[in-house]
Formats: sequence, C-alpha cells, structure tokens
Amino acid sequence: MQRQMTVGYQNRYGKPCGCNGSYSHDLPTAPKLVIANHFLKKLSGFSIGEKVKVTYSAGSITISKLT
Repeated sequence: MQRQMTVGYQNRYGKPCGCNGSYSHDLPTAPKLVIANHFLKKLSGFSIGEKVKVTYSAGSITISKLT
C-alpha cells in the first residue's frame, strides 16, 4: 500500500530562561511527519508501545519492527 503525504512542520522552543516563564530563544522549525491510522496495525503489524527502527537515507525513510 502507498499513500501520499505532505511534510509539515513543528515549532520548537528553547529551554525556559526562568524569567516570567518565557523561553530563552526560539529554535528553527523542524520538518514533521505524522503517521496515525488503522493501517499501522492491520497491514504493517505495528502495535502501540512497540519498538521500531527508523533508517534515514537520501530521499527515503524506512521503518522496521525490532524483533
């Protein structure tokens, strides 16, 4: 099965500086993918809390179950 997705973003913040609960500085945004659907269990066999290995290479990401 294949699915087209769009890479989103995640805003990130530095550690609180201790003054008025504000943050010391903003960090650059980071690319973000969220995969959440019933196919994770049905087709891939991934269960909640299960450990996986994520392998990054040029132009691809591979997610594998740890056995």
